[in-house]
Amino acid sequence: SRLQMNRRSRSQREPANPLHTVRVAADAPAAPPPKRLRLSLARRAIASSRVRIIVVSRLKRAIALRGAEAVLAELFRGARPPGRREPPLIESAPPARAYFALVSYRQERLEGDDSGTTMDAAALASIADVAHAAGLEGIWLDACCFAAVQNKYDHDSFVATLAAVTQHASEVIWLPRARTASKASSYQFRLWCTFEAATVAERGLPVRVAGVGLSQSQLLLHRFGTWTPLWPGCEMGEVRKLQTCHSILLVLFFLSPLVVAPLVWVLRAPAALSQWAPKLSHEYWLCESGQSVLRVMLLAAEETAHGRRHGRTSARSTLTAGTSLGGGQTSLSELRCRDSSLGTAHRPSLVAEEHGAEEAGVAGGGPRENFR
Repeated sequence: SRLQMNRRSRSQREPANPLHTVRVAADAPAAPPPKRLRLSLARRAIASSRVRIIVVSRLKRAIALRGAEAVLAELFRGARPPGRREPPLIESAPPARAYFALVSYRQERLEGDDSGTTMDAAALASIADVAHAAGLEGIWLDACCFAAVQNKYDHDSFVATLAAVTQHASEVIWLPRARTASKASSYQFRLWCTFEAATVAERGLPVRVAGVGLSQSQLLLHRFGTWTPLWPGCEMGEVRKLQTCHSILLVLFFLSPLVVAPLVWVLRAPAALSQWAPKLSHEYWLCESGQSVLRVMLLAAEETAHGRRHGRTSARSTLTAGTSLGGGQTSLSELRCRDSSLGTAHRPSLVAEEHGAEEAGVAGGGPRENFR
């Protein structure tokens, strides 16, 4: 106790060491900025970033001159033929000052095809026609606008690009099937496609349908949801077990409805299904999420077709000559569109299939392709 009293009296007599105070203050960790300030700084960084956008007018001209097959190969190859005097198809521009559309689709690669294309030429030509008819300046196509210039995957650049595109895209061009020959598409089951549908519902973006439209399996899923039967030619690999189970229950119900009805009621309870049949429960929620995605996109497309959804109204200042998206023909200040209100569409559940994540690599666009 005497030792403690001596130390206390000594500390009261001696002045505080200023050097010690400075050293402690320097070693102390700085307080993080407030959440609002961090969000504001993040939005400014996204707004000041630049993204690569395919110019619609140049794309249409190139398809008319060289054909869709040659243009598709050039876009996915990422290199221009030497000696060409035409301006490049892809330009870099601030996303907040460009009137462009996000192309929402499921990447479909052909087996044994080394070109790396994720869609066919007919789909690219349809996207160009839809974008030109809508008066869009450019389109953002992930495999071409991001992966073509990335020799090595950069996660920070990847996240910043996706944030800028989803935040500043004026419209969405929806490609339900990336290839004409594909009978069934898993667009509604992919994680990134589900996120794009959630962005459409959250921002109320206009949606324009391109390509050959929905497949028969997608139409059945949109109508029947988790009760979609296993119909010939409408098989969906992601929920095939659930389709088979429903088809068997449907046949048994017509044979003996009094016996099958209680069983159907028990199996349709999500809690019981997840406990007794986990795989069927996973397909059940995947099927429900896929139906929600299709409902959001089809509702937005219908409202856009009837003039109830529009793009942004804010006037865009003309870009410099080096970054103009119109090739000197159409300035951004001339492209005006009306402001979009938040849609009241049903927001899709973020339960999506991560099927095929192990097949995609970094060179093809990073983690984003894992959920395409």
